[in-house]
Formats: sequence, structure tokens, C-alpha cells
Amino acid sequence: FYPPSSWLPQLLENMIHVFLPPFPRAEFGALIPKGDHITVILAGWNITTNEMEAFLSLPRVRKLLPPKGHSDFFKGRFPTGLAKRFHGHRYLLVGDASGLVRPFKGKGINTAIVTGKSAALTLMNHGPSQEASQHYRDMCKDLMEDMIYGRLARTLASLTRRYSSLDPIIREAKRNESLKEALFFCVSGHAPYKKILRNKANLKVLPHLIPRLLGSIHLRLH
Repeated sequence: FYPPSSWLPQLLENMIHVFLPPFPRAEFGALIPKGDHITVILAGWNITTNEMEAFLSLPRVRKLLPPKGHSDFFKGRFPTGLAKRFHGHRYLLVGDASGLVRPFKGKGINTAIVTGKSAALTLMNHGPSQEASQHYRDMCKDLMEDMIYGRLARTLASLTRRYSSLDPIIREAKRNESLKEALFFCVSGHAPYKKILRNKANLKVLPHLIPRLLGSIHLRLH
């Protein structure tokens, strides 16, 4: 989205805005300031221009965008799981190609740097051999393990959005610094999902959240 030049100095106040739109096939949306334009993301399955236009028309999205501007739509893809064979005889995949990205905020550049370094060290020490393939997999072990926790977090968020509401969680996060930090880390990528989900302080919040989430489900059904 390209806004008028008068909007550039205060473009979204240099903040990323994330949304969970009420569309069946959409998983999340985002507005990301990029200097002279705003990158608008609507991620999900079989998303079309109809969903994108509906997203841009949502009141919460509309009030953040300038009244005038022009848009260029692009349909792309990004990995949501580990590649079946991200290493093998005489090849090692890095970055997005490997699928070793975070389920919420992909952090593709970070993954490319980490896996690229691991691949380089592997080839320097082992050359194009079978040992190199296994060594590279071992070096990526932490990323692979964290993807399991990441998929769990993503599934919980999707189920909550579909059957309940995230509003009780957001309200609790305003009072609970630990939960607020956990939500931030889920999106920012400052901490692995394993650490976020296994944090005892976050687990203590569940007795307060579960009744409110169930109440939200009851309101939706009635």
C-alpha cells in the first residue's frame, strides 16, 4: 500500500500492527511500515483479492491507513513446516527452503543466517559426505525441536480465534507482565517457543484464563 507522501514521516508510528481477522480461511493479517510504503499481509489458505479487500475495509485496519493511496496485490507462499529432505547427498538446504522457520513470525532472514552458517561449518569440516548430512541435521536440532512447540502455539491460537476470542487473553496480558511478555515473544521471535510454553509463570495464568475463554465460547454459541 503506497500512501501519500505527507503520511511518510509518521507511517504507522513505525509500529507493526497484527490482526486476527474474522475470515474462515485467514490465519492472521499485519500492517508493516517499510519506509515509503506499507506491506499488508493476509496469511491463510486460498486467500483471494476478495479477502484482502475485505481485510483492508475492516474498521480497525481502515483507521490506521490514509484515506488515499494505491495498492499492488501479490500472491505469494511461505513455508509452514519442515522440508521433507532439507539435507542429503551433496546438498544442504538453508533458510526458507529448509522450512526451518517460526510458525508465527517466520524470521526467514535470521533462519537463513543461522542455517547458512551451520551449513558452511559442516562443509568446511566434513566436505560433501554422508557425515556432513547428519552433522548438519544435528546442528539444526534446536530449530527442529522448537518447531513442535511453535506448531502447538499456532494451533492453540487458531482454535481460540475460531471458537472463542482472544479478548480475554489480551485483557489479562494488560495486568500480567509475564503473559504480556509471552505474547510479545511469540510474535517477535525474541525467545524460543519451548521456553515460552514451559515458563511456569505463564502456566500459572491458565486457571484465570480458562473460565473466561469458556465464557467467551458460551457467548458465541448464544
